[in-house]
Amino acid sequence: MKIKFFAWLKESLGEEVVIEHTTPLTVLELKNKLISEHGEKFAVLNNPSILVSVNLEFAENDTVVKNLDEVAFFPPVTGG
Repeated sequence: MKIKFFAWLKESLGEEVVIEHTTPLTVLELKNKLISEHGEKFAVLNNPSILVSVNLEFAENDTVVKNLDEVAFFPPVTGG
């Protein structure tokens, strides 16, 4: 599973993380796995303002992700 980070998350957490997981996870379970395996700096992903997509579709904490899915985390985007 490829997990990508954008904007200031990319600067803080890196561009991407690849993990292998044989059974489906919810987005919330994935966040907890990232925190436990890669450190507390990943706890920022639990901030309610952080958005997530799975395979280029907006997702919620209860969205199920599978091993070959692409997950992206990004802060809200504003324009001007």
